[in-house]
Amino acid sequence: LKLNQPLQKIGKFPNRKMIFTISPASLADLYRHLYLKIYHGTSVENDEVQNSITRESLLRKVAAFLHSEFGAAMVIDGVVSQRISLMEAASEFCYRFKNQLQMKSDDDNKNNQSNTMTSIALSSTETRFIDKMASVNSSVKGDEVMEVVTLRHPPGRIIDGDEKCNYTATEAGQTPSDLSSLLNSKENLSLPMLASSCPGFVCLVEKTAPAVVPLLSSSKSPMAVAGTLLKAGLWDRDSPDEVFHVAIMPCHDKKLEAGRADFAWERQALMSYGGVFNQTNNINSSSGMLAKGQSDYVNEVDLVLTTGELLEVLSDAASRSKSKNHVGGDISMAESNNNKSSALSAFAIRDFLETLTTEPDDNLDDRDSNLVTETFDENDTRPNDEPQSSTGNLDDSGVHGSGSYADYIFRYAAWNLFGCELPLNEPLPWKSSTTAASSANAAKTSGVLRRRKRRQETTDMREVSLYKLSDGSYSCDAGNENSIPVLTFATAYGFKNVQLVLQNLSKNNVGMSESPERRRFDYVEIMACPSGCPNGGGQIGSAGQRETPRETKERVKETVSAVPIIRPKSNNRSIAFKIYGNSEDVSGSNGIISGGCFGHDARRLFHTRFHAVPKMEISSGAAAGVAVSDTNW
Repeated sequence: LKLNQPLQKIGKFPNRKMIFTISPASLADLYRHLYLKIYHGTSVENDEVQNSITRESLLRKVAAFLHSEFGAAMVIDGVVSQRISLMEAASEFCYRFKNQLQMKSDDDNKNNQSNTMTSIALSSTETRFIDKMASVNSSVKGDEVMEVVTLRHPPGRIIDGDEKCNYTATEAGQTPSDLSSLLNSKENLSLPMLASSCPGFVCLVEKTAPAVVPLLSSSKSPMAVAGTLLKAGLWDRDSPDEVFHVAIMPCHDKKLEAGRADFAWERQALMSYGGVFNQTNNINSSSGMLAKGQSDYVNEVDLVLTTGELLEVLSDAASRSKSKNHVGGDISMAESNNNKSSALSAFAIRDFLETLTTEPDDNLDDRDSNLVTETFDENDTRPNDEPQSSTGNLDDSGVHGSGSYADYIFRYAAWNLFGCELPLNEPLPWKSSTTAASSANAAKTSGVLRRRKRRQETTDMREVSLYKLSDGSYSCDAGNENSIPVLTFATAYGFKNVQLVLQNLSKNNVGMSESPERRRFDYVEIMACPSGCPNGGGQIGSAGQRETPRETKERVKETVSAVPIIRPKSNNRSIAFKIYGNSEDVSGSNGIISGGCFGHDARRLFHTRFHAVPKMEISSGAAAGVAVSDTNW
């Protein structure tokens, strides 16, 4: 789609409150493009400008632009929803880890395993399960019958002990216990836990690796969390029909994520599980009739724009502003043949943003008068404040560019599970992972295999471990050979590393049958894009300029330097703690939702489900019913 087509969608809802969420990676790449980048000897960097322009001030300038261009009532810093996603993922990991310790022997665990049934989400509260089995009444070899069950269930994550979980099915003969087992399998508590905030990786797993689906973290991505906060009335008491939520993201695949049926709420379910706003003006509670113009479902995210699309809108606005003021004409026409147009356009956009006021608009409601909602805690590290690690490797900061999942959860788990509080002002000792080298050890005499081994050893996967030392204390430094690793986390960015992780999981027979002694990693932060979200396909990137691998690496490093680093155990200043009502290590009691992180309410609102997607099949002819992947052409 061309850019003007999604933007026209915004104009179709003039009576709805326009709210934008900006991903930290998107804002960081825009900051790099406007204030840090250097193109072919033309520096856009200016010491005086850079000293006066911070990430927060750029966010306010972008918010002022979105307000003037699209009438944005609020612009949310993605750090807000990112913190909630991190808190939920960290609590989920600790729950899984403790569950693993309570498990019996490996043989008993194998008996509990069951095949993952393929399923399709119809909404956040309705799933269709599909089971193909061999026909017992047919004499034809390979003949199969299909059993389909459409199940209505509570939204989000369901675990043992959940109350008020009512299941209904459209087919007769199903008992409640049969239905609940479809959603509440012990496989869903297995380790290693895999990050699920990357829609590209999730899509790959759902379609090609059904056995790995239970390992995906059920915590929603920051984009989906922001949608839940807005549409479920947790942020404000607006009806979902009063809000049009636009997310600015670093990845095109986020548009696919926004369209997932798992993130579409039926209105009655939203009233039941959100339940903090008054919808009497939009739905007749007695008759259940929808108001005029309403659909049956509410999407958490209405529109997704990439960082590159945001830059295009900014460039167009700067061009129009320059033409109106008769200063040098249209920049897009005047500089189209100039090899430095990208750098000069950055200057023009900066000048245009300087003309916008960041003061509150008198036309906004009191509750929206700030326009920008941003939350930094004292323990959050601002760009360029992260100290260099003891290894001297400046690339260690790269683990923070995609949401800080591995770093945050590792610190939280070390403290929650083992009582080891790692210094918040020191980076973790990430090191290059050695997992890749093991696959090349089959033979050592072939020159070809030796070359493959050298190439595999250059993998950019990284890992960090927590060790129990001989004196009973815990440290990330192994100390001596008597130290026992109790936690091992890894990051895997790029399709090569994604394949490597999936191959190792398949080879090791993933699931509950794998004991902690055999498990290589406890958690893996996986992103489909090389270098993670700062290098996402929707980012500004090189802006059409050709890059060498070294230039690409430097560009990504500059973007990462502008991404804030979130730490656990902050001082309760952020909106996240207002949601839970207490610190992130204690079950909340005074917040908007009860039960704290990974509590009953949080699992309904901030968690989701993933599916082993049925294979695409040929629908007609002699090969009807045969999976396309099983067909030789």
